[in-house]
Amino acid sequence: MDGVNNLKFLVAPLERLKKDLTAYDLVALNVAVMLFGHICYFFISDNLWLRIPDRILVCIWLIPVGYNLGHKPGKRIWAGAFLLTFSEYVLFHYININFLWTILLVRQVTEPLARALLKDKYLFWGVNIIFLALSPITNLFFEYGTLAFIMTMAGWMRMNEAFLKESFIKPSEYFVFAFLAHIMFTQVAFQFNGLQTTLIALGSTVVFWLLYHFKGLVLNSLRRRPKDPIEKLCFFMGHKSLEIYIVHVFAYQLIYYFFVMNRGF
Repeated sequence: MDGVNNLKFLVAPLERLKKDLTAYDLVALNVAVMLFGHICYFFISDNLWLRIPDRILVCIWLIPVGYNLGHKPGKRIWAGAFLLTFSEYVLFHYININFLWTILLVRQVTEPLARALLKDKYLFWGVNIIFLALSPITNLFFEYGTLAFIMTMAGWMRMNEAFLKESFIKPSEYFVFAFLAHIMFTQVAFQFNGLQTTLIALGSTVVFWLLYHFKGLVLNSLRRRPKDPIEKLCFFMGHKSLEIYIVHVFAYQLIYYFFVMNRGF
């Protein structure tokens, strides 16, 4: 009985958070942390402690894409992907398949891939394990590599849960796999120490739980209109996250080029 009460005590704050939080709030928090995380990436890359927040929240960029595969990508994401690739080539003389290209790729591939894999249990898990194993390698060619497919498939399966009742896997089970894949990929990519990895795992547990209930957060966004300045700022940052991503990465590239590379800082 004490164990049940302790579990309720731990879950109660999450339930309140799920009730009060909107999708825009969650995305806005991710955008704010991303702005700081990319400062660390460009200018303070040797301090891994500062990268913990953005590693906890990064899946907020990918899993909701799986919830929203029915919407075709607009011109802005294509323009942003081309702009950031072009600017990186001009400034740094190499071509990087940036994160926007990753989003465009998983948008096109995830649904047909998931439908094909779900026809056979062994094929499904075989391909997913291969995706996980190859994610650090494929990350060298496009941002987040094959891990991105795992993340977006988690969102797609949760969104289409009603059509997967007879499936060999539940969306909740796949979310656990996606969570573990995220932690393993993060550890391989960044080589955090034990305490840092523990903090990332704890924070990511909350984030994945919220993303599992993302449809409820979207409904909260529809029911609730921003009133005070903070709510309006969260709405703006959540609604304009793509534009903020494009502008800030482009700005950071320019700052790095003119004030770090060419000044010897």
